[in-house]
Amino acid sequence: MQGFITQFFTSDQQGLELLFIAYLRTKRQDLGISRQFFDKFKVGMRRHIRQKEQLLLPALEGCQNEVELLVQTRYEHQQILQQLTWIEALLDKGMDSEEDDQRLEYLLSDHFENDEFSLYPLCDRKISDEAMGKLLLRLY
Repeated sequence: MQGFITQFFTSDQQGLELLFIAYLRTKRQDLGISRQFFDKFKVGMRRHIRQKEQLLLPALEGCQNEVELLVQTRYEHQQILQQLTWIEALLDKGMDSEEDDQRLEYLLSDHFENDEFSLYPLCDRKISDEAMGKLLLRLY
């Protein structure tokens, strides 16, 4: 199961990135379709964060040297969730969200990069095959 976490969660992130890009690209042509992409992205992003918060981060709790990474990851999750809620409120009111979309794009870029190069490889190294099997069963 070597590299499983990195492969699984990176693949999920790529799908989420495509939904977010579709949301941004369709905003000027069709607000209804764009909103559908945003809603799908929002639901997927919340699921993705919930999985990491409930499965990955607790599996690393005992790693003394990784406390800073766990704190940073949770902080990034909070920022992303707050920004999603803010953009959703703007869209509900029919208000422009371009600057807020850009802020979310920057947050996501930094967060996904931190996950891909720090969190996921660490999980692949620290989580045993047995624990990885249990984690996989809980993902679905």
